[in-house]
Amino acid sequence: NLRTSLLIGIPAFITVFLGFYIFGKVRNNYIIWIMVVALFSVGIKITFFHKELKDNPDKKVINNYILLILFGLILGTIMGALGSGSGLFISIILIVLFKFPIKKSIGISIFVMGIAAISGLIINISHGKINYLHALFIAIPSIIVSFIASFFANRVNDKIIKKILGFYLILISIILIIKQIFFK
Repeated sequence: NLRTSLLIGIPAFITVFLGFYIFGKVRNNYIIWIMVVALFSVGIKITFFHKELKDNPDKKVINNYILLILFGLILGTIMGALGSGSGLFISIILIVLFKFPIKKSIGISIFVMGIAAISGLIINISHGKINYLHALFIAIPSIIVSFIASFFANRVNDKIIKKILGFYLILISIILIIKQIFFK
């Protein structure tokens, strides 16, 4: 849904700058641990208790424009402060709080992360932090894999996608735990 993506994405784009310049200098380990616990918890819930997270059968998606804009403002600030890794929360919040179907929430999430990433790119270019060769080695395979993943995602059952998302969240939270403990 392009309208929903823009209602979240434009405020997020703007507030990434705010988050970076106000909070980005402070790397708070407590916030990272809160993220880890939240990612792990939601990953467990989606993976093992998926019956509780059914897509809304009545199609009663919470499409309150003010809430979506507010979500974008908060999300952008968090993404600016912590980096785009906090973009993992977009799908989770759209599924759990706004009752979006899994495939739609992932599509909106990818779109919003792309918009917010432009802000991060501008910030990093202005600070001279971009290694263009490394960026190419990351960007080209990412683009190719995203097209392949999109092709398969549209053909896979929603329950399987929820399980994959759940396992992914658990894996990311474990990697973050290892990084926080051993590679500070």
